[in-house]
Amino acid sequence: MWVIDSSSIIEIKPKVPKTHRDGVIGELEKLIVSGNLVYPSQVVTELEDDDTFADFVKKHKAQATRHGPLFEQVKELLKDAQIKRVLDHTKVGKDEADPYLLALALHLKAQAIDVTLITEEKRDRPDKLSLSSACGIKRVYCVPILPFLEQRGIYPRPTPP
Repeated sequence: MWVIDSSSIIEIKPKVPKTHRDGVIGELEKLIVSGNLVYPSQVVTELEDDDTFADFVKKHKAQATRHGPLFEQVKELLKDAQIKRVLDHTKVGKDEADPYLLALALHLKAQAIDVTLITEEKRDRPDKLSLSSACGIKRVYCVPILPFLEQRGIYPRPTPP
């Protein structure tokens, strides 16, 4: 199962040519419908003003967020001083998705589900821990969007021999 971050959804726009974007979105929709791609509702909130992807995440919100808000798991995660640094204190007003993404991945992993988190966040700062680093600390597999798309045969599509 795959848990996708808004950073990776946003990254589709600059990394996938417009001519292939609808096909990529269509394949992601298939993964959501089949139950293999999920995200927390905070991803919808983070993308609500995005002209390209707001409709996509809203359309599939019920299926993609079916595991619930996981408030207690997030609360427990944020007791860890190191993991708490995934929160970006410069963001005000919106519930940040990072701790919910990690909580969702850990929730699935606790159910013996093979899970990988898809995120572009890999730069650590003294006051901010990247989501990739938090995944490493919690032993959750993590990958950026392009390797994910390539591994799944979504984009770039393999060329026939």
